[in-house]
Amino acid sequence: MKLSLTREVASVVLKSTTKCEKNFKCLAGSNESLCRVKYFNRYNFVEIKPQAADCCPYIFVYSNATYCLCPTRNEIYNRYQI
Repeated sequence: MKLSLTREVASVVLKSTTKCEKNFKCLAGSNESLCRVKYFNRYNFVEIKPQAADCCPYIFVYSNATYCLCPTRNEIYNRYQI
């Protein structure tokens, strides 16, 4: 099922997302534009299952885990749990 909605995040978060190469597609589209969250940790960033075709400057790989360091993506998770 596709869920499409307009998402809002704080302007300070948007301003800190300086490396977005997708023109903030995550804010106004289906959930398919987001990497799937596997785990949220105490450091306020999410472990993700990255989309295979996408290469994002906010992806951080450590050991066997892939993390999203994008301020906007993490705010979307914190606000909407998606």
